Amino acid sequence: MSPATTLPSEILMKILENYPQSHIDISNFCLVHRTWYPIAQAILFRHCSVRLGEHDAPRFFEALVQYPHIYPLIRSLDFRSLSAALLETFQALGPSSSVSTLLLRSHRIDAEQRNILIRSFPQLEKLSLTHSTSLGGFSGLVHLISSFPKLRDLNLTDVSCRSNQKEATYPDIGTKPSLRAFHCHLGLRVMDDLLGWMMSHSPLPPISSVYLASYDTYEDLPDVVPSFLASLPTLKSAWVSLSTMWDPPPLTFSENPQLETIRLDFDLHALNPSKWIPFLSTVFSSVSSVLMKTIVVTMRLSGGCAPNFDWAALGRVLSSPIFTNLRTVYITCSNPYVLEEPPYVGDLEDNICEALAHLVARDILTVRVQV
Repeated sequence: MSPATTLPSEILMKILENYPQSHIDISNFCLVHRTWYPIAQAILFRHCSVRLGEHDAPRFFEALVQYPHIYPLIRSLDFRSLSAALLETFQALGPSSSVSTLLLRSHRIDAEQRNILIRSFPQLEKLSLTHSTSLGGFSGLVHLISSFPKLRDLNLTDVSCRSNQKEATYPDIGTKPSLRAFHCHLGLRVMDDLLGWMMSHSPLPPISSVYLASYDTYEDLPDVVPSFLASLPTLKSAWVSLSTMWDPPPLTFSENPQLETIRLDFDLHALNPSKWIPFLSTVFSSVSSVLMKTIVVTMRLSGGCAPNFDWAALGRVLSSPIFTNLRTVYITCSNPYVLEEPPYVGDLEDNICEALAHLVARDILTVRVQV
């Protein structure tokens, strides 16, 4: 860019914010004037996520020692399988940390590592644990997520808890984080314990977005799930994954007056499709929010199972005044387990569109049937 002169700060900020859209752009981006450097550096690092594994972590720590002014600019860190010894460097840098987002992948978190994480990231707002283990058991997991006072976004995916000591069902540790977004994809036991712990003291955090799913196969969601959802009056977006379940759960959204989006994701099995016939109409008839804008239903079918829902009943439910503000209804049916197209596929899309004709007339319905 030229000329190499000092531009007004508001113009310079616009240029720097809009030009480097990716690390590829940044590699071709020349800062001509030296007075631009501090501003550009701050902008680039603010959007930079540093991913570290056990092999490249030492090099990164050496860079931090050589250029100590860099670390306060970093907002996001992504760790993969780092030991407590490698994390100790961050503990010394804790007071200067501005890291607001931390992703931990494939970690075995013992008490030492947990304490280092707590002391190293006092400004943490978003924590993501994936494919990791809390060696301190459920109490250790609760201790970790309760120790970040600014935490607003929590993602727990495939997190297990192991402990040699018998634990209380709901450990009383600190203050629960004031979450706004909660992504929970866990085994049934850990999910049951975690939601029960969150509900053990009222009121619940002002959660506006929630994702609930279990990776345990052919099991029901924990009984606490409907109660948990009903305890979230601030909920705006609910995504519930019911994959590999035999029976439909008693989901209800009658206590969520601010709800705008519902997403249901589930498998149907050939052994008991009749139990699912009233499921969709029952769930959506429970909705009490007049703010509903988006409905997404994704179904995967096994073998010769046909999605014989009562589409007409669903159409009557969605024609009620509650759903006046609907803007998008997206229904997907897929059968990834068969080699030939099932006989019902040809008529399924037509049947759904006919039952939901008022949504077709409003041009807000999308139906996809895939094999």
